[in-house]
Amino acid sequence: MATTATTLPASRTSGSRRALMIALAFGAISAFLVFAFLNRSDSGGGGATLPVLVAAQDVALGQELTDQNVTLKALPAVAKHPNAFTDKTESSALHQVATVPIAAGEQVLSSQLTKSQAEVGLAALIPEGHRAIAITVTEVAAGGGFIKPGDSVDVVGEFQANTTAPASAVLALPKGDASNKVYVAATVLQNVKVLAMGQSAQVPQQSTSSTPDNLTPSKEAASVKSVTLALTPDEVQKVFLAEEIGTLRLAGRRLGDTGSAVVGPQDNSLSGLLAK
Repeated sequence: MATTATTLPASRTSGSRRALMIALAFGAISAFLVFAFLNRSDSGGGGATLPVLVAAQDVALGQELTDQNVTLKALPAVAKHPNAFTDKTESSALHQVATVPIAAGEQVLSSQLTKSQAEVGLAALIPEGHRAIAITVTEVAAGGGFIKPGDSVDVVGEFQANTTAPASAVLALPKGDASNKVYVAATVLQNVKVLAMGQSAQVPQQSTSSTPDNLTPSKEAASVKSVTLALTPDEVQKVFLAEEIGTLRLAGRRLGDTGSAVVGPQDNSLSGLLAK
């Protein structure tokens, strides 16, 4: 018995081939467009990077920017804030002061900085765990106007003792005072930071005189009536009481000297006051 092969019409076969070719063409075009888009994103402006100054660690309010707490980081150009810095130089951001807290990794903006610590307020200048307390001073008590904000000082007090001097003691007394009063000078605190002089937390401008070291203090620095110190809560109580019952003076310390010396109290006996 003979079998008859079934043959598809030519028109149907050519139509299937045409549809396949069209599908392949569209696929190729889509692949090309995707490739072109990705290639343009990698090589165009969206993929370009710039060095941007960011905080290398958390920067607190009032903290100075230094080489240690900021760094340059490559960021996409489109991610750079208009007010961000693109270099790490003293003329840009270094040694300026943060007016707001800056988190680690956050871009450092010009609007977040100031060149003067005074602009961020006294509270930002107080070290952690300390308090600010103002004491009344005269020009002499404040170091003749040479002590300035940022310096470290010792607080020395003069007090009248409630003891009677031995009969054998020769006391040095103020002019016109014939009584045997015993006075004691004692170092109340050492290595205390000065936050402000008078109403200013800024370093006073020095005189422009012709002296070689230009150390003539300004009239403002020499006429302050109070000095604000950074003290721990315990030290605040000591200074408050010492000022109430005695006379305080500030002794300036050498730059970088943070040590504590063993200093005993000194009374007003003549033998103790004379140089040995």
